[in-house]
Amino acid sequence: MARGRPDPWFVLWVCLVLAVDFGEGQEEKPFGEKCLEDFMAGMPDLVLDIDASVQNGATFLSSPRVYRSRDCVRACCKEPTCNLALVEQVPGTEEDHIQGCFLLNCLYDQAFVCRFARKIGFLNFLRKDVYDSYLAMQSHGPSGKVPVMDLCKPGLEGH
Repeated sequence: MARGRPDPWFVLWVCLVLAVDFGEGQEEKPFGEKCLEDFMAGMPDLVLDIDASVQNGATFLSSPRVYRSRDCVRACCKEPTCNLALVEQVPGTEEDHIQGCFLLNCLYDQAFVCRFARKIGFLNFLRKDVYDSYLAMQSHGPSGKVPVMDLCKPGLEGH
């Protein structure tokens, strides 16, 4: 039996089998799940102070028609400059039914410019990298402001 070079088709077939085999178990998460991991839930019952935020340079991007907090955050992920998803809950319901979703860009000249006021019935979700920048800014700025996010709150589980 003469040993020669293997058939090129056989080599291609082996490479494909190995590529498929090694690729299993390394599936990427769906877009929506990866997106949710990039956001953190803020303190409940804080609404955007629109006048102060816009005056500081915040930009309103859109208000998509969605019915759950998760979908509002996913809509924010689809907007390249969105870093805050503000959700207005349906009064009197404990389930994740919302009546409003507002997407904003809270960065202006590399600074976090959104300001919040207490109001029952609102949830906010901020992109984690923007939150980290906000914390750095707060550590150098004046104290006594309403905290925007609660570090002890979990992400979007249950929302």
